Amino acid sequence: MRKNNRRRHFENMSKEDLEKISIAREGVIKNIRKCQETSNKKLVEHLSVFNDAIIAIIATIMVLEIPLPSIKVTYIDFIGSIAIFFISFFIVIHFWYKNHQISSILKNIDKLYLILNFVFIALIALIPVMTKWMMLNRNSFAVANMGIVYLLANIIHLIMAGDVYADGFKNSEWTRAFYHRLLKLRLISMFVLNIVLIILAFIFPMYAMIAYLAMPILSFLTPNKI
Repeated sequence: MRKNNRRRHFENMSKEDLEKISIAREGVIKNIRKCQETSNKKLVEHLSVFNDAIIAIIATIMVLEIPLPSIKVTYIDFIGSIAIFFISFFIVIHFWYKNHQISSILKNIDKLYLILNFVFIALIALIPVMTKWMMLNRNSFAVANMGIVYLLANIIHLIMAGDVYADGFKNSEWTRAFYHRLLKLRLISMFVLNIVLIILAFIFPMYAMIAYLAMPILSFLTPNKI
């Protein structure tokens, strides 16, 4: 009954009234879209600030975990803890820089990107723990777990980068297709390399540990564009 009454109401309206309603409707839609764009821009800014804050907290916690020399903690242990801090710090900063590369051109955020970002940040938070465990124990299991966390962080970063760059290349099919092939090649090569290192961790854990400590530091010192 209500639908029929509405239909009759609109049928009885003049063309001028219908045009006014149409103009008002378009105005409401434009305002909604404008609010959505403003909200999305704010979300991008807030997400960037949130990521930076989490990284700062991680770095602060790493510093606070350094034990001061005492009866139970020798000076050699103190120096070793500082070395672990510096290595962990550069690995975390390496991932922060990779995330900053894609967040600097990020325009739109959907729910999937948010979830991937939070998982990525959570994995970064695990890096100092894994680095410390690996350097103090130097056993196969510790190195392999570091490899798994490192692999997952890189996979999620590549998926996030693919989503962001694909949105930026949506006006050029050729560029978009070329980037997707490049991204797929990097994903495969990175996956194969990490699987080899994880296997190597159970045979020669020391060499695998050196590789996992060196890769992010060297990558940070010679950053790529993606």
